Amino acid sequence: MKLILGILILLFSSLNDGTFSVKEKLQRTPYAELPFECIRRAPWGKPGYAITKEEYEHLPIFTYANLGLTERNDYDEEVTIFRKFASGFDNYCIVALEIGVSDPGKQLLVTDDNNGKLIDFLEAGIYDGGIENRLCLKQWRIDTNRKIMVTWIKALTGKEWNITKDFSSIQGQRIDCHYQIDKNGKFYKVKEITYQAKNYPMSYLRSDKNLWEGDESF
Repeated sequence: MKLILGILILLFSSLNDGTFSVKEKLQRTPYAELPFECIRRAPWGKPGYAITKEEYEHLPIFTYANLGLTERNDYDEEVTIFRKFASGFDNYCIVALEIGVSDPGKQLLVTDDNNGKLIDFLEAGIYDGGIENRLCLKQWRIDTNRKIMVTWIKALTGKEWNITKDFSSIQGQRIDCHYQIDKNGKFYKVKEITYQAKNYPMSYLRSDKNLWEGDESF
């Protein structure tokens, strides 16, 4: 399945990458409404332009191989524009990028100026699998005032386990990281909320429930 999806994405990318610059791709990408929650079943935005290696050379374009997020996969990844948001300022926009041919995957939130040049970035989503039955370790949401919350289930056990393989459960800890994007397009961490560690079955991490909807205790 990974090979088929990879071929389809490469074919799609070849149709829309070579003609336009990053600036033009962003101009042709419609704005998504705010606030926005990147739920597990969030559909792809359109037209979904791919970004080339030369255009993302300053970004961490890799996916994770293990639940502890300490090992990187060693294959080349595709990068696609997932969403674009208005910042409320006239000097930059906010862009969500999807990284990964199929599974596992990652999402970055980046700020680009009016010429398509990168200002700053934030790792916001980490997952394995497609929209159906997706295992999430990080999820994000953004409000109308450029405030972002990234919810992370940090693995305390099973850190070395392959992110694509089945497991029964892990001991984990939920961390909510709150960020603010300033008028210059820079991300700043405002606060971090750490919850008590608990047991997370794989069925929970692959359920329809978003990570910020958990019943963890402080």
